[in-house]
Amino acid sequence: MSKQEEFQKERLRWDELFAKTDDQTQKAADGLIQKAAFLNSMCWELEQVIETSGAIKVHPQHPELQKQIPAVKEYARLSESYANIVNKLNVLRLKTTVEDDDELGEFE
Repeated sequence: MSKQEEFQKERLRWDELFAKTDDQTQKAADGLIQKAAFLNSMCWELEQVIETSGAIKVHPQHPELQKQIPAVKEYARLSESYANIVNKLNVLRLKTTVEDDDELGEFE
């Protein structure tokens, strides 16, 4: 899989989740969905780097000296931003989801 494929997969996931909202909500959420997909693809890319290189460099002569690679810090920062956007999107989606008419709705 590539970074672009990961972006498209995340974009499609959010588009499907917002399919039951009204058109105005979909338009309003589009920018956040785009950012969520981008951040998700960036995190995916950093995961590949971390998986390949490891999260920590260990000094060859002094194993007690360890250093976190920069990708780990960036991954944490991007993950936090992604989680924040996901929370905002979910709040928006849940507030504006158009429910299908069902027979039990009459009895509520």
